[in-house]
Amino acid sequence: MANAKKILAALALATCIASPVLAQDITPVDVNAVTCSGFMAMETPTKRDVSYHVLNWINDANNAVAAQKLIGKYGSSVFWTPEKLLIEIEGHCKDAAPDVGIVARLMEHT
Repeated sequence: MANAKKILAALALATCIASPVLAQDITPVDVNAVTCSGFMAMETPTKRDVSYHVLNWINDANNAVAAQKLIGKYGSSVFWTPEKLLIEIEGHCKDAAPDVGIVARLMEHT
């Protein structure tokens, strides 16, 4: 019985480590706190993770009022992937003031 518990625990840990979607859900990102300078300083995998969370934030019904301007362009779309949104955010942030938030910048250009 003890071995079965150890095996199940090891499988659960391996699943969390191996699955980027599960890992992203475990590590939430406050997308409203990410600035353009902070985003531009990140490595690509971290930018992709933040972009994933921005898309989730936009599509979360709890954020419908705050994300209202972004929903029409980025919400519930097959087109927008974290990789594509990453490029979009980089484009909007390249000439932004360092302390401007990425969500605010997206709203500014939508």
